[in-house]
Amino acid sequence: MARKTNHTKIAYDFIRNAIFQGELKPGMAITEEWLGNNLNISRTPVREALIRLQADGLITVVNNRASVAPITPVDIQEIYELRLLFEPYAARVCIGLIDKGEVRRVRDYTRRLLEETPGGRTGRNRDIAAMTEAEGPDIPDTARTPGKRDEDRDRHVHDIHELIIGSTRNQRLLRIARNLQGQINLLLNAAERIPGRIVQSMEEHLRLIDAILADDPAKAEEHMRTHIRTNMNDMLHPANFRFIFKE
Repeated sequence: MARKTNHTKIAYDFIRNAIFQGELKPGMAITEEWLGNNLNISRTPVREALIRLQADGLITVVNNRASVAPITPVDIQEIYELRLLFEPYAARVCIGLIDKGEVRRVRDYTRRLLEETPGGRTGRNRDIAAMTEAEGPDIPDTARTPGKRDEDRDRHVHDIHELIIGSTRNQRLLRIARNLQGQINLLLNAAERIPGRIVQSMEEHLRLIDAILADDPAKAEEHMRTHIRTNMNDMLHPANFRFIFKE
């Protein structure tokens, strides 16, 4: 049983990462040929992984055929409107509960990414992958490989949202956030293709972090709302559709 469960997780993580990294694009079929070429795993754990991915909202299954869930402007609008309902609230109520040591860790990593970007904080035309490549020698080699680099990047750059929500100690809010997390990550991956968006997001994160470390609930709520709204507006701007919905 443990072996099968492990194979299910391997298949789940592999397909999920392929979606987030753009190897499997929205609308693309997940064929047996693709699975066979990339995963030497039996059908049962792969099928269970696909069920999990469907529950996450990352794939759709019609007539036993799986494909990557499409991203539409309606999806963007709905997901960000939900985030606007609960994340500013979470930013306000996490004050006094959140682990400030962890917040400082995310702050320091974010600052370092921005400061080490060629051109400093004005280097808005550079994407986050290029910024991570520019990291110093203290970044482990595993973080430089395509899969691990993206995984490491996501764990640090977007950690502040997970930290804030987790610190509310509201179990129902945590379940809502977990149910949406796959779809949120899919949108974050798409948003990073917009030139300058990731740098702007990190600058917005730093303002939010400063408010949290200053124990200012009103400012934390305000900065979280501004961050989510500007991200949503960028994604819904027709001029950016060619980056988000590109083949």
